[in-house]
Amino acid sequence: MKRVDGSQTRRNHSVLGRRELLAKAAAAGFGLAAGGLEHSLRMAFGAPARPTVDLTVVTWTFDVPKIRDNLARFEAWIGRRTDLPAVKTELINYGFGVFDSSLAPRFVAGAPVDVLYSSDHWLARWARMGWIAPVEDHKPQVRAYEKDMDKYSLDSLTYDGKLYGLPYYADVMHFAYNKRMITEAGFAGPPKTWDEVLEQAIRIRDRGIAASPILMGFTLSPWLEETYLSMVYSEGGSLFDRDLNPLFGKGKGGATRTMLEWLVDAIHKHRIMPPKVLTMTAVDVQQAFKDGEAAFCIVPSYMMLEFNEPRISKVAGQADTILMPGKTRSAVGFTRMYVMGSSAVKRGTHVVDAAWALIEYMGGRVAVDGVTAYHIPKRWAAENGLGFAITPLWKDPDVLRTFERMGSVGVLQEQKRLAKAKEGIKFPGFAEWIFHGRREVQKALLREKTAEEALETLNTMWAAQLRRFR
Repeated sequence: MKRVDGSQTRRNHSVLGRRELLAKAAAAGFGLAAGGLEHSLRMAFGAPARPTVDLTVVTWTFDVPKIRDNLARFEAWIGRRTDLPAVKTELINYGFGVFDSSLAPRFVAGAPVDVLYSSDHWLARWARMGWIAPVEDHKPQVRAYEKDMDKYSLDSLTYDGKLYGLPYYADVMHFAYNKRMITEAGFAGPPKTWDEVLEQAIRIRDRGIAASPILMGFTLSPWLEETYLSMVYSEGGSLFDRDLNPLFGKGKGGATRTMLEWLVDAIHKHRIMPPKVLTMTAVDVQQAFKDGEAAFCIVPSYMMLEFNEPRISKVAGQADTILMPGKTRSAVGFTRMYVMGSSAVKRGTHVVDAAWALIEYMGGRVAVDGVTAYHIPKRWAAENGLGFAITPLWKDPDVLRTFERMGSVGVLQEQKRLAKAKEGIKFPGFAEWIFHGRREVQKALLREKTAEEALETLNTMWAAQLRRFR
């Protein structure tokens, strides 16, 4: 008679138990690769253990302490959620000017880049390369945010018909002026056309009010095209036709030539803008305007926050903004955004859930302490004066108080309404073309080439991109 001592029974129960556990784990939809066997078994039995997802987050270097604080708030917030994995974030920063070139090696090497900042300049190329994933493919609820976004920003966030993320910062280039200098020069009000800008600047210079009345940032950075194209769009100009054929210097694109020639003359003929603008960033322009060096400048709206701050500005109380001078008063609208790296998708559903939770926390509406609102977009707007694409924030009293210090809120809102996303930006070759195109604009400003020659080179370069990507 076979001895029964319980060992065989225990073995049978053990085998049966493992089979039941694995079956329950599979039924619950927990992949072993995503969470591991231990996690799957615990979740199948409803155990309280939660996975912890490590997210690599890549941003540029604007106000890194606040970025870190926002991430810490997110980790605490998601830690209280029972329906989502816990998250631990690793933050990596690169300067904005080298952001694209610094990230490319990480993308190519397959290093984790789970959630990251992007600019509208890079979205199409990154998407085409497969480095980032369309959020709506994994979280279609992102589409619910469309109704709350400015059109130019929604356009910038969309590639090949799909929404890739949510806005971190969305702004418009603004024309700021010094009221005292305008009055001292004998003008009743600020200019409304580029001819009037020229007239007022010359008189301000001739009367010794400012040696270089106009400042713009024309160093080799995205601020160059966002400034120059704002002038082009303000005159009703276009870069391309509907088929993306270039219009530089002709037809509707005639404004590309007339405004480039206007800038060349402003530097070399009229001497109302100094040659140093070729090395100035938007931040340099902001500081010089605060120091009272100029009557007019073009900057993104958030830089205007400091103009009327008495502790740091010599022109406090005198700075204001008007709609961009020109026939249409339009300007460039641009968007910096939160997107999901393809590494998050490759790592599994839990990582996608965590990445989307972070993107939504940073750029969307979430419930914090019982209050559902755009908490982080509001924080950037109210504390830093960052422009935003989320239109309901215009009704927030804290945001309005900040923006009233920057200039006329009505003008700020109207300039956003008239804003235009950069044409061609959804074409994969745009980022490379504009990178080299900045140098061509600079060559014209230096008079190394005529405006016509520089634009013809831009035409040739664009044609090469069309052949490459079509």
